[in-house]
Order: sequence, then structure tokens, then C-alpha cells
Amino acid sequence: MTPTSPCHDTNPKRQRGPRSRFGLVCAGWCLSCLLLPGCGHAPDSPGADSLPAFRDAAEETGLIFHHVNGMSGQYYLPEMVGAGVALFDYNNDGKLDVLLLQGGPLGPEHKPDPSRWPRHRLFRNDLEVQPDGRRVLRFTDVTEAAGLNFADYAMGVAAGDFDNDGWVDLYITCLGRNRLLHNNGNGTFTDVTETAGVGCGGWSTSAAWVDFDRDGLLDLFVCQYLDWDFNKHQLCHSIAGRKDYCGPKTFQPARSRLFRNLGNGRFQDVSLSSGIQSKAGAALGVVCADLDGDGWPDLFVANDGMANHLWMNQRDGTFREQALLRGCALNANGEAEANMGVIAADFSRDGRDDLFITHLKTEHATYYRNLGKGNFADETARCDLDTPTRPFTGFGAGALDYDNDGFLDIFCTNGEVRLIEEQARAGVVLPLRQRCQLFHNLGGRRLRFQEMRRGDALNIEDVGRGAAFGDLDNDGDIDIVVTNNNGPARLLLNQVGQNKHWLGLRLVDGPPGRRHDALGAIATLERAGQPLLRRRCATDGSYCSSSDPRVLFGLGDATDTGVLRVQWPDGKTEEWRGLAVDRYHELARGSGK
Repeated sequence: MTPTSPCHDTNPKRQRGPRSRFGLVCAGWCLSCLLLPGCGHAPDSPGADSLPAFRDAAEETGLIFHHVNGMSGQYYLPEMVGAGVALFDYNNDGKLDVLLLQGGPLGPEHKPDPSRWPRHRLFRNDLEVQPDGRRVLRFTDVTEAAGLNFADYAMGVAAGDFDNDGWVDLYITCLGRNRLLHNNGNGTFTDVTETAGVGCGGWSTSAAWVDFDRDGLLDLFVCQYLDWDFNKHQLCHSIAGRKDYCGPKTFQPARSRLFRNLGNGRFQDVSLSSGIQSKAGAALGVVCADLDGDGWPDLFVANDGMANHLWMNQRDGTFREQALLRGCALNANGEAEANMGVIAADFSRDGRDDLFITHLKTEHATYYRNLGKGNFADETARCDLDTPTRPFTGFGAGALDYDNDGFLDIFCTNGEVRLIEEQARAGVVLPLRQRCQLFHNLGGRRLRFQEMRRGDALNIEDVGRGAAFGDLDNDGDIDIVVTNNNGPARLLLNQVGQNKHWLGLRLVDGPPGRRHDALGAIATLERAGQPLLRRRCATDGSYCSSSDPRVLFGLGDATDTGVLRVQWPDGKTEEWRGLAVDRYHELARGSGK
């Protein structure tokens, strides 16, 4: 696959679709920038493409979904929290399918009833590549055929092949019993929650698959949020005296769970013996990354309204919580924030994963730079992310090189949790609406980001929650699916990344016919005269969502792919040279040098 010439463009991403009826046009500078000089937003930023970076293509591609939060006027806290989305290849055809999670009626009198509750929806990706190279992206609802005819008040989802049979399974977190869905390999799923022993209960949010003991089997981390039920419900009020949702500090934080995969379809709850339950935390986001460079995955948990947790892997089945000691529990002012979505990625291109967390309005998002050996410093202001993020409440977030220039950018989906008084006075249903944000990595010697606002897709005001990232049309750039509380899903198709060179990888382990994504593998690209590029094979991060596990390197105008090294989850390393540019490669463990 070669980049499309701007003089002869057949890529549907670059053809403007119909404007969304929810779209808001941004003319000139945004209000926040007028009030807050230096916020980093420039409509015509240096290096910006003349086209919008993304456009909303959900309706035209058939990805039609509307989340229902079941709000009844009682202001139950779970109403405004969910829900997420998963991008994964459920039928092994090489194309990313989409699972969108649903809520439903909410109250002590409601019981799950598939006949009247809205349901999750599974959309099959039916991408077609025409003889002229044009890509036609379409989705088909296969929920019924897949056997997903059940009802939950769902929150999050994690995709991963827990039994190494070559088919991606799903773990869905809920208010109440969670679900583990085994992929049968024939287009259907079976609920194996009870036999696996991972039902949990309570109020779960994000989850992540991680091989924490490096035995070749994916273990499961489950974020638990608050000790909340209908008997503990309280009614709070806004500053203006309106009825409003209570904050997380009104309730006791819960304790997250860790399940060890025993390899026989069953899991062992090691939450206590591993040390994970030694501290409570209102957990909303989690990433599983080797943050200290010792070859073993650590766990960073974003806790809402309290100090974060950094569980350092002791390599003996246990973890020690060291967030305060290592500089990522609190912000630079020593304050705990409303931590929601989280990213672990090498933004500074120094070979170490940094951390980025979304927060409540007025708090700003926080960027923690990895100083080495798992020690962090809050450098949010230094990289120009302080002021532009303060007016927003962020949830889903991702690191993506949207323009394939080799530098990781940041996308955040935003939506309030406290009533926006102007919207409430205007009669807006669920007056919590905000727009998304895209921050372009300027790529200089000092790490700096600049907000991009070109195009209607980034100016639609919704109650943003989940965000999952992946190449839905397989053209070599990252697209985004955004979920909205009590609103429509958005498909943000990348319009600019395919104009630069790229290298895509699927990192797999296992014998032919049973190959599975090697979650936790680390790919590094070394080229003469260029900084190291480092990417993690992972589906975790963001908020309550699961992303494409494939690795994508933006190469800019270069075609040299240099030396590609992969460190597998067990610590062993292989390398490949001379990989062809502008295409995806499946790299199986044992096939490299």
C-alpha cells in the first residue's frame, strides 16, 4: 500500500461527508483561549494539514448506536459514568469489529429483562477495497447471530485471548455481575463467567488483560470504583441549588481485583495475596506497562478524587504500591485529582513510557514524564497541557500519531459530571456536554503539545466517555470510536495520516492456527540518525475501553524501516530488518533473528 497522491485522491476519508446535525462550527479562537491566553489552540497550527484531521462517519458506515443511561430524575451516580467500547477482530478476518456497551433502566425495582432492556451491539467490519484502491467501510449489526442477547448495566470492556486458542475473548464490567465471554471461533460467544470465577459484583469500571507472572497466560485486573448501591444513594445539589449528581467522595472507595489465569478456563482470585487489595481506591482507569524497565509489567491505576496507585511488580506474584514514592500519586502541587482516563506511552521518545491522565474541569489533565527506573515528574505546564485542558472534564484518552509524523499525539473525549448551568437553563437534556480535544505533538527538542481544532468532528458537543483507538479501514492511520453517555457513538475517521509513510505490526505468539496477540510485547524501531520509536502491544488504557492491539509507527516522509526489535512478554528479544513500508506485517515469535 502506498500513500495516496493529493492530486489523485480516491481515499473516502478525504471526501467530505454530510455535516452532522449535531456539529458546531468553530470560527476563529475558542472562548477559552480568549479568556486564557497561551492555551495552545491555533486554528492554523504550524504543520497542520489543510483538511480536518477527523470526520464523523458513524452514520454513513452503519455504526448506529445510542447509549441509554436510564436516568429517572433520581440522580443515581452510575447514570453519568458509563460506558465504553472495544475494537477487536472477533472473526479473524483481519478487520477491526466494534462492540458498543449499553446501559438501561436504573433503579432498585429494575431487573435485567432482555425483552425490554436495550442491549450491547456487536458490529462486524465489512470493509471492501475496490479495484481502484478506494476503501468502502461498512458495519453490519451481528449482535443476535453472535449470541449477545443479554442485558447489563455495563461500564467497561477488555478484549484478549485468555485461553490462547487464537480467538479474542471479552470481559465486560458492569454495575453488578461482570461477564467473561468466550469466543467460540464460529462467530458466537459463550458466557463462561461462573466456571471461570471472575463475576466480581459491586461496581466495576475499566479492566485489563496482563500476563503479570509471565507464564504465557493472560491474567485479569478489574477496577472497582465505589461502595455504592441504591440503599446508599444520596441526592446532592449544584452551586445554583439544582439537584445534581454527588461526587465520588460522598461514598467509600472500593478495592480492585486481580485474577490469575490457571490455564484450564479458570482463574484464581489473588487480589489479597498479591497485595492489590491492601489499598482501597475509586479506580476508573488502568494501564499495564513495564514502567521501571525491569521486564515485568507494573499496574498504574487512576483513582477518582484520591491519590493514584502504582503497583510495582515484585516478580514473585506480589505488588508494592509506590505511587507517592515515585511521583505519580499526586500532581505537582501535591493535590489528588479526579483521575479518570489514563495513557502509558513514550511521548518524549526516550524509550520509556510516560503517563497521561484526564481530570475534572478546573484541574487540568496531567502529564507525568518517566525519568527512568519508574520515577515520574509532573511536567504538564512545561509541555503546554495545563491551560487548554482546565475548561474540560476528560474521560477516554489515547496516544496516537494521527498524522504519522513519528511523534505521539493525544486525543481526549470530554463530558462533564456536574451540571453545566448554561445548558441546564437552556433545557438541554443531560446538560453535561463538551467537545473533544486533539493535541498535536510539535516534535521539538522540548516536548510541547498544541491543540488542533480544524473540522466539525472535534467541535461536536457530547457527554463523552469511552474512546478506543485503531485502524478501522486498514489504511495505516489511527481512527477513533467515541462513546457518549445517553447519546450516539461517533466514528472519527482519520483523514490525514495516510499521506505519510508508516509501518504496521501485529505481534503474535503461539503455533499456526492458534496465534494470539502478544499483549505486553514492546516493539522498538531504530533508524540511522532518528530517535528511537517505541510502542506497546496493548489493548488497555483510555477509559472503560479496549483498543487495537496492533502497533503502528508513523515514518513521516522516510521509507527506511531500519531495525525492528520486539521484546516479548517473557523478556526474550528478536529482531527483523528491511520490513516493507506502508503495510502491516504479522511477526510471530520465533520467526525473527
